[in-house]
Amino acid sequence: DLLQRVAYDTLSRADRRSRHLAAAEHLEAVLEAETADVVAAHYLDAYHAAPNAPDAGEIRARAGEALVRAGRRAASLGASEEADRAFAQAAELVDDPSVRAELLADAGDAAFGGGRWAAATERFEQSIALFEAAGLPTRIQDIPAPLPAIGELMELIAQDKKIKRGRLTFILVRGIGDAFIENGVDAAEVRGFLSEKLAER
Repeated sequence: DLLQRVAYDTLSRADRRSRHLAAAEHLEAVLEAETADVVAAHYLDAYHAAPNAPDAGEIRARAGEALVRAGRRAASLGASEEADRAFAQAAELVDDPSVRAELLADAGDAAFGGGRWAAATERFEQSIALFEAAGLPTRIQDIPAPLPAIGELMELIAQDKKIKRGRLTFILVRGIGDAFIENGVDAAEVRGFLSEKLAER
């Protein structure tokens, strides 16, 4: 309320930081699983209160870890928009491009699960761009190690969480910035495509 806001605003940055850290650590100790989003918010507020403090990097990292936990919990509860937001926020807090790409892919999965197609394709495109910028493979031809046989690959694809009622669903791109979702993909066509691409290696 207003009185609490006024009282909070009278605190110095150092006091605000120490209070947010204390709150986050307390919640982590007693109710972390249920309050991961609140824990993350306290760590973020503590970080922003003193971004140049000697342990600011550690606090930032703890905020990111809490956001990942919050995203996973939200996803497990079917709260796709909250999961998307948490994973995307966590991605903003990491410097490693490959880790950021993985978190954006998680955000894309969450958005996709909630039927938010535009948000999902945007996250996936950002993820692919980061993987490519980091020199990581995004195409079959780019993978140097031996790949599983076609049957094994199809079994792995069948485990994808975007599959609904046994039907394959892919996020595909026509070009840069032009991604789309293809539902009900024929498994036989996928098998044929993989056979063709593997033969090109």
